[in-house]
Amino acid sequence: AKYESGYDNANAPEGIVRWQKEIAGVSGATRRDYAGDIYMDDEQRVYICGWTDTNAVDAYDIWVMQINNTGDVVEKRKFASNSEGERMEQLHYIGNNKMLWCGVDQDNNDLIFGEMEYDGANIELNYVKRLAISGGDVKRPRFQIDEYNDLFFICDMWNGTKFYGCAFLKIALNQLSTNPTTPTYYFSKLIQPTGTYESVNHAGISIDVFGNVVIATDVKYSDNDLQAVVMSFKYDGTLLKSTNI
Repeated sequence: AKYESGYDNANAPEGIVRWQKEIAGVSGATRRDYAGDIYMDDEQRVYICGWTDTNAVDAYDIWVMQINNTGDVVEKRKFASNSEGERMEQLHYIGNNKMLWCGVDQDNNDLIFGEMEYDGANIELNYVKRLAISGGDVKRPRFQIDEYNDLFFICDMWNGTKFYGCAFLKIALNQLSTNPTTPTYYFSKLIQPTGTYESVNHAGISIDVFGNVVIATDVKYSDNDLQAVVMSFKYDGTLLKSTNI
């Protein structure tokens, strides 16, 4: 849906619906569609991604579509593989009709990352890379890219019992775009609370004006003790400050 700032009949501020479209959600036990992310490029084209089990080769296939600023579908693609399934969970437009994306490879529950390009007629995958992260299953991956084309990833880690930590890693984009056999990380670390806790989940990652990486986590120490922990890291992964809220 697209909204525009306006006022209701009582002259109170309200979002006015300009248009609303249904683009997925076919009913049925094995015909389900899920949205992962939405992003607008520099030409006001909107990209939406996700995953589906509708006519999927395996558990899930990934999909992406482009719509114009009036909500009409311009292009849509579904990508399948021979693995157990994939989830596309984030998009990021980098210019020149190219989008970076990340998600989860459900075959090994690893992080996957790739690049797509709109050639004026079709959305094509330029490359896909799987990044194995030891210690558990990757959930809810997110990334940011800085002015030096370095990628910072954050992921929840599930060990079969609880969300015990958040994987935090940095890698150069060209390590993935050139598709080396063994990409080199700048660093890869696990963020965990101190003391006894029941679970920890990330709440996003961002890069501030000084190039520092800010990560927020939601920590459940007990049923009656939920805290947000906000951390700031240098570009090399050094912790600068951590605050419990």
